[in-house]
Amino acid sequence: MRYLIFLPLLICGRSPLEGSVISLQSQVKNTVRGETLETTITVTNRGDETALNIQITAKSPQSSKQSAVLPDLPVGKSHSETSTFSLAGLNPGLYPLIVNIGYTDANLYPFSALAISPITYKTGSAPSILGLLGNAKVRQSGRLDLKVKNLENQNRHLTIQLLTPRELSAENPLTTLDLSPGAESKVSFVVRNFAALKGSTYAVYATMEYEENGIHFTALAPGTLTIEPPGPLASLQHSLGPALLFLLALGALIGGRIYWERRKVTAKPSSPGIRR
Repeated sequence: MRYLIFLPLLICGRSPLEGSVISLQSQVKNTVRGETLETTITVTNRGDETALNIQITAKSPQSSKQSAVLPDLPVGKSHSETSTFSLAGLNPGLYPLIVNIGYTDANLYPFSALAISPITYKTGSAPSILGLLGNAKVRQSGRLDLKVKNLENQNRHLTIQLLTPRELSAENPLTTLDLSPGAESKVSFVVRNFAALKGSTYAVYATMEYEENGIHFTALAPGTLTIEPPGPLASLQHSLGPALLFLLALGALIGGRIYWERRKVTAKPSSPGIRR
């Protein structure tokens, strides 16, 4: 029997209700018996607002399972879900379990929180890859950079995946990378804001996986992504509305046209006098 307990703080969910924050903390316990993985996920509300419509999705290397919807999770309360997964056919080693927790606030605005927990199957494996995922601030879109270093004196072929909450979208989140002995490299991901609220901060992860001599290895690089407020022009548009901005633009266009017409009149040469 092997078990691992993972305690990530899921940083997310600033509610549209002024001053309210939903912050969910998860505890993931993985127990492997033979070729079966038993996972227990406990979610605790550490914020100051009740979370509604909570649903937990857990994805193992070969399958995924989704819990029934929990109507509400009050502040300070916890809820647990247990699922089992088959690991038959996998090589021994270390794998990631991906946990996504969806929920809403009192206005039914959707949020999600992401956590990664390691699965040790048959034998442990320490990866010889080091990854550093930067922290980024974005408005509509931005870039996350993953720095990767090969710590061994042999070539590595990596499968790299960027994992984000549902409110964010990543272009080409799955890629591969070949590293020569001792080499360093950088992988950049473009991330777009699909439905995240300004002021919210989300946990994101990059997994780096490879196999050697029939053993599976996984390295994990955590990071955060914060949604910044819109720029001055976008804020003005939000405050005044598109119609008023259109009128302002039209007024500027008409004013410019009048200005140039007056300049033409002023610059027009006078007619030559008539000599008798």
